[in-house]
Amino acid sequence: MSKYAISKAVLVRSVTFVLAVLAFAVPASARYARAQLRVERERQNSSSLTMATAIASSHVRVDKSGSAWIDDTNVKVIEVILDHLAYGHSPEEIHLQHPHLLMARVHPAFAYYFDHKTEIDAEIDRRHHRVEALRAKAAAPFTRKQLTARLKKR
Repeated sequence: MSKYAISKAVLVRSVTFVLAVLAFAVPASARYARAQLRVERERQNSSSLTMATAIASSHVRVDKSGSAWIDDTNVKVIEVILDHLAYGHSPEEIHLQHPHLLMARVHPAFAYYFDHKTEIDAEIDRRHHRVEALRAKAAAPFTRKQLTARLKKR
């Protein structure tokens, strides 16, 4: 077998491998793109529609302080919704990012959010303002020079 034949065989094998990898990867990215479009459509539709609050939110419990939790987990509904709002994750993507959350638990969390949207959005705003106030109140972090000076004083 000539040197050219070996190189050609390696090239064909490499191209075949790359095509196989691309064929496997494209559907995942297409699914992600479809999920992003779905989230964007949902955002546009939810701003113009009002939802009735007659839906019972199963798999969601509210504790004594008023925080909504997903049943059988240590995850608050607001945490799942923050993933949705911050990153545009769909319920399916949230399940992929947090495999301990079953789809049967993620969807009721979304239903609870849409039923109590004003309260949860107000809580998100309150948390944001609290963090900004703490950040403004906190002193600037020490520099390396300041830390070594403090250590030398001891």
